[in-house]
Amino acid sequence: RGLHDRLRPDGTLALTYQPRHAGANDADAREGGARLASLMSEAGFDGVRIEVLPMAPVDAVCVLGRRSGRSA
Repeated sequence: RGLHDRLRPDGTLALTYQPRHAGANDADAREGGARLASLMSEAGFDGVRIEVLPMAPVDAVCVLGRRSGRSA
């Protein structure tokens, strides 16, 4: 929520997640991205979406959301 409040109206926040713990896999990356997307939606971001970048050893996900131009 703090990032949402600091972002200018119509600004976009992009958060990237790539799990690096022992045994991490692509499903972990997607689950982490889904958690971030949920938190961003709860914080008031609009149009939240997840993009996956195939990487080695584990995929990376980028979660993007936009702060509405209207007053919050």
